[in-house]
Amino acid sequence: MYPPHIQDEGSVSIRFTDDDFGITHLASFFHQDWKSSGSARSIVVDYVEQMPETYILALANDALKLVSRGDENTVSILWECATGSNHSLRSANETGLIWFQYIIHICEVKIDNPDIINVGNNFSNLRTNIIKEIDSVESALVSLVERNFTTGVPGAVSALKNCALNISPELAFRVLLRVLMEYSIDLNSFQYGRLLNLGREFDYGEFVVSRLSFLVVE
Repeated sequence: MYPPHIQDEGSVSIRFTDDDFGITHLASFFHQDWKSSGSARSIVVDYVEQMPETYILALANDALKLVSRGDENTVSILWECATGSNHSLRSANETGLIWFQYIIHICEVKIDNPDIINVGNNFSNLRTNIIKEIDSVESALVSLVERNFTTGVPGAVSALKNCALNISPELAFRVLLRVLMEYSIDLNSFQYGRLLNLGREFDYGEFVVSRLSFLVVE
């Protein structure tokens, strides 16, 4: 059985699912046609209502990291990239910090004991490795994400690095994986192998990294 809650993100016990989790899992619900399902905030409410508590805690822990350690610009860019440019927080009504504070609030309402929400292990020992992987795809991130004519997100590379350096290397890695997938960024077999190794370092479930196998080009 998986444990009922997640506190230490450096513990093997937190990997409660074979697939994605946290804000990157929530971001997957903001697909191209998400507006047909209701407002952005209603999607968060529905997610928290429908998911098991382990998922809700993972989401709350991610949001708390971003609110407590991130700046407005960085957290907004990270979220927009994670949604594949399908949901932007660059507006006066819904800024990045307000958005993630709202997510924390909804999670706290749902969780029986919200005191167990915390930022966990920082995985500082893997920070350099994550930065290297961001560097290895930087040119593609700039051309396909930052400078995309219709869905460009300026500052994506800087936001990912800032996340790795100042917020959470583990969260930066998950956002990077999601960005690679959302923007269809090619990988060679060596890059993919390094990503798989990092996934094992984080003790991820089976499909968190392996779902990117379709991006490998020889």
